[in-house]
Amino acid sequence: MVTFAEDKVGFTRSTSYYFVIDGNKLFHISKYATSIQDKRSVVLYEVDLNRLSGKNIIEILVSNSGIYCDALEYPAQDWSLPYKRITKRPLSYLNNFEFEYLTWDEKKFLQGDWKQYYIPMIEQIRNFFDSVRNKKLNLLKGLTQEMHIFLPQLAQCQIENGINYPLSYLISYSPKAREKSLEVLTREIHQVWIASRIIEELDRLGALRSLTPSPSSNFQSIDFKQGSSLPIATFNCGIDTCSLWYEFDLTTHTMCDGTLSYLGKLPRGIEKIYERASKMYKDVKSFWHKERIPLRPDFVILSNINSCKDIRYASDIRFKAFIECKNFDIRYWRNDIDNQIIPYNEILQPDIALVASLKKVPDSIKKELDRHGIKVVDEVYPGGKGEKGLPKIITRFVGLSE
Repeated sequence: MVTFAEDKVGFTRSTSYYFVIDGNKLFHISKYATSIQDKRSVVLYEVDLNRLSGKNIIEILVSNSGIYCDALEYPAQDWSLPYKRITKRPLSYLNNFEFEYLTWDEKKFLQGDWKQYYIPMIEQIRNFFDSVRNKKLNLLKGLTQEMHIFLPQLAQCQIENGINYPLSYLISYSPKAREKSLEVLTREIHQVWIASRIIEELDRLGALRSLTPSPSSNFQSIDFKQGSSLPIATFNCGIDTCSLWYEFDLTTHTMCDGTLSYLGKLPRGIEKIYERASKMYKDVKSFWHKERIPLRPDFVILSNINSCKDIRYASDIRFKAFIECKNFDIRYWRNDIDNQIIPYNEILQPDIALVASLKKVPDSIKKELDRHGIKVVDEVYPGGKGEKGLPKIITRFVGLSE
């Protein structure tokens, strides 16, 4: 008898998850356990290796930085040997197997929304990344600089490696943990795909000025980092310069990579935003940290501000637009209308406020948001009417046309 231990940490800290190959199916190690001890932070599976005779184990490795993009495969009988016969496999290798441990709802999502929406998004994102790295965008032609792309680790591994299933499904110990991870993963895929559509449209119109500028001149990049001190792109918008920011974080100690929190006093432009919030909501701290979602729009477009250095010295911050991305049915984000979207619009006071929904939104909801000056663009997915509609609305609004 041997004991397999799996920490209940998702993809946040070092652990391993264990699966067994049986024909063309992948089972979690729990199927073969004679006893299971579910403790506070770890699950222990006691297994008689004789039950695994002739079968191979797949070990998924996780570090503090996230999931490794490779898996280990070895004979089950070798599990406890220090020099077992290990084969390193790309996670795309698991495309060959059916995941037997998933719930009915998870299998339905895999064959439904994942196949219909997210696989095409990932393919288009990879094509966009190839265009960036190979300098096929008009902006990049003739540049000698290297191009880099930085994504959240799980999304990076998912998008770059030809994996046909959500990596979140490799969290073994809890369907709830898989669901929470999947919410984050699919949101990031949708956001990155939307950004790629906007950047390509800006490039097509000849308005794109730069992607994320590097502190050095050796390379340019697109850096999808929450609360970054730099936008993901800058572009011409009429007589002004505009910048597109990903997850623009207005929480005092984390915005701009945390650099503004060391100033002692907030920049005047940020103070004005806080002052507006104070007038509209009695308890601003509660608004941002307890009762409501933190003030961090998925995307904002700023006028004449190209970095956090500009924010530091700006007496006012003009929001040309904010865009909230919703990739699930309205019933999952209905409460966000009052708790997030409308407050964002009231506090930021953008020239235009947009909700980009993957799913179709009822007309009644569109009318409700329209009364608050917020426009809904739905069916924002590959082949959906919003795929071209959203970028065109944005570019026309900031003064760009054919």
